[in-house]
Amino acid sequence: MTRAVSSQPSVPWLQLVDGSYVVDAEVLAGKLGLTEAEARAAMGAGRLVSVSETGTGEDEGRTRLSFRHGSSVWRMVIEPDGTVSEDFEVVARKPPPRPAGR
Repeated sequence: MTRAVSSQPSVPWLQLVDGSYVVDAEVLAGKLGLTEAEARAAMGAGRLVSVSETGTGEDEGRTRLSFRHGSSVWRMVIEPDGTVSEDFEVVARKPPPRPAGR
């Protein structure tokens, strides 16, 4: 069974445009601790990346968007009715191994 997707999400900073979600750049930047200009530059350089996942099976109709910059990750799930839930985390990364003999 396919669940219908809302024509628009429940938050003003997220829009559904031609079947793709578009997040307001200022909101995205703020969530990741960047200015809008820094976010745009990081996107252009591949340092700010996004992933869109479409649910299947019991998650049919849901979409998860993830945005990663450095050790910060902002995720959201958009329900079929347009309701949005968000999650933010800072992912601890291990430092690179030190060369032997130092």
